[in-house]
Amino acid sequence: MFAKSKCRTFDSILALVNLIFSQKYHQSCRNVWNAFQASFLEEHLNLDPDNNPTSEYTRTTVRPAYKALIASHGGEDLPEWTSCTHNLVFQHEEKKLEFTEGLTGSTRKVQK
Repeated sequence: MFAKSKCRTFDSILALVNLIFSQKYHQSCRNVWNAFQASFLEEHLNLDPDNNPTSEYTRTTVRPAYKALIASHGGEDLPEWTSCTHNLVFQHEEKKLEFTEGLTGSTRKVQK
C-alpha cells in the first residue's frame, strides 16, 4: 500500500527498511557514508543482485561515486564538503522520518 501511494518499488522500500534497521543496529545514524549510500541505492538500484552481490556493487559502484563526490567538492577538509555532508545527512534523516511515518500511518489504517 505504501509503495503505491509513494510510487516506490517493493525493492526500494525493502532496501530503505534494511538501511534503517542496520543503521539503528550499528548506531551509525548521522553518518555521511550511510546517507550517501542510501540515496545512491535508492536512485541506482542493483539490477542484478544474484550475479552482483550488494557488497560487490558497493565496492565497484557506490564507493567510487562517493569518492568522486568528495573530489568534486575539493576534498574532505574543505568547507564545501562539510556543507555537502550536512545536506546529505539532513536529507537522509528526513527520508527516514517520512518513511517511518508512512509505515506508522499504514499500520494504523490496517488496525482500524
